Amino acid sequence: MKQPAKFIKTALCGLMLGTVALSAQADSYDDGLMAFAVGNFAEAGQQFMIAAEQGSSGAEHMLMRLLTEGKIHTTDLDRDTLKWTQKAAKYGIMAIPSMLVFKSGAPVGINDRDVSSSLRRTSVEVVGEENVKDLPFIMGSEDFYYFTQQRPGAMMRFGCASEEDGINHPLHSPDFDIHEDVLEVGVDVLYRAVENFFKVKE
Repeated sequence: MKQPAKFIKTALCGLMLGTVALSAQADSYDDGLMAFAVGNFAEAGQQFMIAAEQGSSGAEHMLMRLLTEGKIHTTDLDRDTLKWTQKAAKYGIMAIPSMLVFKSGAPVGINDRDVSSSLRRTSVEVVGEENVKDLPFIMGSEDFYYFTQQRPGAMMRFGCASEEDGINHPLHSPDFDIHEDVLEVGVDVLYRAVENFFKVKE
């Protein structure tokens, strides 16, 4: 009659250890989510790595998001991508056969010098020199640059925020909005740019 008791004791110990392990995974994963939410990406990366090593579902995918969005850095993105993908498969997160394929994104954005100069001159005509700013180079890409592979072109930004009206949320925020006066400015700048282009052609 003692054997069942021993079995129950062993099963209960195993259950308790499993519960503690799951709790630790959940804590690390939740801590990672909290750090991610407040923009502490380095801490988020550390917590997700701990959770991923413990087999927490989803931690690998959050790591990949941090890596591919450039929020945390690695000396070998391909190696780390493969590492976390394999770990996800090991823990059964990817239960179906899959193949990892890297695809290049949109082309690198390189503005045509003449088009950029024309847009800048036109912007100064419309809003004044003091309201035109030259932006530093950024590592960005955009679908628009498929067009510039075929024809000269350039992108520019129009300031559309208004602190007075509470319109000050960043792009991609769910609260993002624009001050509609910028639409009139944008139309004016682009119309005059086309007008000036044909004047030069004449």
